[in-house]
Amino acid sequence: MAQTGATSPHTTSKAFDKGAVQGLEARAGIPNGAEVVPCPFVTAQQVLQGKWSILVLHHLADGPMRFNELRRRMPQLTAATLSNQLRYLEEHGMVARQVFAEVPPRVEYSLTPIGIKFKPVLDQIQIWGMEYMAEREHDGTAEA
Repeated sequence: MAQTGATSPHTTSKAFDKGAVQGLEARAGIPNGAEVVPCPFVTAQQVLQGKWSILVLHHLADGPMRFNELRRRMPQLTAATLSNQLRYLEEHGMVARQVFAEVPPRVEYSLTPIGIKFKPVLDQIQIWGMEYMAEREHDGTAEA
């Protein structure tokens, strides 16, 4: 039985976006005003939401890229979807957008310092993904 007032090992400092927490609380059915301590897993899930966020970060880990270069690397994305994902990652501090004063205008996207800190996580996701695919293929349960 859990103790009253016990905290989760997945807590962060109070310097968390309270508005984001309240939105998550409402979706989770937590009563308004109930004290909820932010969780780093919820934070990561919030920052990395979107079907393509991890793939966009993976490509930007190679260095700054222009929009069309990212599009070529991810042909399954529409321009609108990529634009929305880049904007979302920019709003959450993972991606920087640099506009050059040239004609025609040139825009490059790159990882921010906190985005660069995510590179080891991307490396681990790649290793896990390769192991997962190999195991699924070995078991005969791999997706086509």
